[in-house]
Amino acid sequence: MFRGAWLHYCATDEQIEAFISTDAMPEHFAKWIEGLEETEQFAGTILSDLKSAYWNAMNSYTHGGLRQISRRMVGEYVEGNYEDGEICEVLLFTGTMGLLALGQIAVLADRKDIWDEVDERLKAPA
Repeated sequence: MFRGAWLHYCATDEQIEAFISTDAMPEHFAKWIEGLEETEQFAGTILSDLKSAYWNAMNSYTHGGLRQISRRMVGEYVEGNYEDGEICEVLLFTGTMGLLALGQIAVLADRKDIWDEVDERLKAPA
């Protein structure tokens, strides 16, 4: 979602062409967020707030870090061992990312009605 949004709202024609020819993003994730938060669509700090709150944990779960390994060991067995709070943390993050992606689809489809509903849900307390 972040890559697509950055390419859509922030990238120059040259950066898009470079992405198409190399399959590599021209900027780093932090720059995507910085650029996106300067756009009307993502004005504010929702993206940088998400990164601050979840980046380390999600990387640890995704890339075989301590969070993933320690939650997969129970005694001598390899099986799930997640606390309710950890499950809620991941569900809240993925739900928020799903809403952001849906919002972008609504914008591209020119469906302000859907975007308005998504925006309200994103503003609602967790």
